[in-house]
Amino acid sequence: MNLIHNILNALIVLCGLFGSPEILALVPPETAVAIASGAAAAKLFLNGLRDGVKGFYAAQPVIK
Repeated sequence: MNLIHNILNALIVLCGLFGSPEILALVPPETAVAIASGAAAAKLFLNGLRDGVKGFYAAQPVIK
């Protein structure tokens, strides 16, 4: 599931790159926003499946 999450992160970044007229406009900005929004919604859905609703507000574990 982490691989899918990382792929969706990369997709969101690429949408910002490819949809920006100032950088590299390969797709219309509206399309890039729609794709990035769908990827972000998919990430939220996956997080909900993985951690449940409690995972959205639970304290983060300490990193050592």
